[in-house]
Amino acid sequence: MRKGIIGLVAVMALALGSAASAADWGTDTTAIYKRDSFNLNFGAMFASFGTSAALDSTYYGTGTEIDFNRDLGLNNNQTLWRVDGTWRFTPRQQLYFSYINLKQSGSRNLDRTIQWGDEIYYVGADVKGDFKSWQANLYYRFSFVQGDKGEFGGSIGVSYVDMSASLQGWAQVAGTTTSYYGAVEGSVAAPVPVIGLFGTWQISPQWSLSADINYLKLNIDNVDGEYTDARVNLDYFPWKNYGFGVGYLYNAIDVQSARDSWKGDVDYQVDGWLAYFKVRF
Repeated sequence: MRKGIIGLVAVMALALGSAASAADWGTDTTAIYKRDSFNLNFGAMFASFGTSAALDSTYYGTGTEIDFNRDLGLNNNQTLWRVDGTWRFTPRQQLYFSYINLKQSGSRNLDRTIQWGDEIYYVGADVKGDFKSWQANLYYRFSFVQGDKGEFGGSIGVSYVDMSASLQGWAQVAGTTTSYYGAVEGSVAAPVPVIGLFGTWQISPQWSLSADINYLKLNIDNVDGEYTDARVNLDYFPWKNYGFGVGYLYNAIDVQSARDSWKGDVDYQVDGWLAYFKVRF
């Protein structure tokens, strides 16, 4: 399915090549930063996941490091909807925003004993796992270098990340000798300040290539974390205000939390191809 959709977008872009030559701005070589005030991208991410986590216990101590894909059968691949865009309010200054939401679930008969919080799930238990995350980014960008073919600059901003993971099934609860059926969840949410770099190269009036990377490692409010977000995009505009794009995104979050809602750690990574529709004016 992933290859089919990406192939369809590529065929559409090639088919629209003839329309580009007839577009009313086809010979406009004005630099991007002089022409576009607002860009909005809406489309799909064909994502691959890697999620591992541990939930500690005051009774048992450090929890088992669980690979949610291998141990609990969560799907490694999923198609997500994603929206992002920029508002350029001066030639050198812009705001970038993005939003993505994901939900994974799976179940499996355990092939090893797992301690998750105050519960122990033994070999052979049928356990359901869920992982949910949403992320909203807002970055301020400033262009240090600008020319007729593109620009390069730096960014500073915040990424708000909300993650939760839960296990559900028959387990032995701390301080007891019998099994109970229940669910235990850990959750952590925090704003993450980030810094980064970005650049855009206008290949032709219709084609442009852009890339950005944002990163930070810090300890804040009982959460010690490392955040990485990187993208490369290729955009094509057969019309003045509407176009298409493809790209690749990598996002990784590594968190050690001492909060009451989640004492433990989570290592989350998602990467994959992007295909989207663009609007600009």
